[in-house]
Amino acid sequence: MSDKDAANVGSTEKSNTGEVRARLLQRSLRVIQLLADMKGRAKLQEICNKSGLSRATALRILRTFMDFEFVEYDSVTRFYSIGPGFFQLSSNALESNTLVRNGQKLLNALRDETGETACLFQQRGNDRYCIASANSHHELGMNIEPGQRRPIFAGSPGRILVMGLTEEFRDRIINSGTELERSKYDEECASLSSNGVVVSHDEIIQGATAIAVPVTNAVGSIDTSLAIIGPSVRLKLELVKKFQKFVRDAGAELSGHRRTTNN
Repeated sequence: MSDKDAANVGSTEKSNTGEVRARLLQRSLRVIQLLADMKGRAKLQEICNKSGLSRATALRILRTFMDFEFVEYDSVTRFYSIGPGFFQLSSNALESNTLVRNGQKLLNALRDETGETACLFQQRGNDRYCIASANSHHELGMNIEPGQRRPIFAGSPGRILVMGLTEEFRDRIINSGTELERSKYDEECASLSSNGVVVSHDEIIQGATAIAVPVTNAVGSIDTSLAIIGPSVRLKLELVKKFQKFVRDAGAELSGHRRTTNN
């Protein structure tokens, strides 16, 4: 074999090895994405069915993630779930974001002022994605962690994000919703226009109330929503009316900061 042929063989082997590693990485990330899409937990067979992976391959990937606490396994229920390592990684990444750093201070203050969980959300595909939160200190509270995803069209924090999407994307999401969801969207557009705030009840979680406002970016477009979320048994009408001002003020302050810092 000539030196040229040997070099070609070596190059091909390196290329094949690179392709194998890339496929393995894609499969591994697909497993994490599936767990997130399935409300953070799933059984092995569900993962195999949705990913197309063999049980052996899926199990090998899951066990590797478990070594780094990115995935946890409950031997009683046999569910695999997103682990603390994943949330810590997500939290560390988000902390480098200027919006998150500034927003976290406001969320902490809003949580302390209202007693309820305060969150920031942004749009990721057809979902709303929590980028920062300050969880309630109440024993009965709605805890939400950064990285959690929910359908964008469910609940006032998500529908506010829909209002900021391009017309084509917005129409597609609106048309995919139920008649009830579409009517709620129309009502909330009117509420936002008149009151600067949107309130929803019993959507993602039965017995939960959300008070949400838009947060605009440096050019004045809605790309983030800010909300407090708590149990409806505590957030009665009188408190909802009182807390609306607190949420509006926090949203306006964060929007103003983004305009002045251009982020």
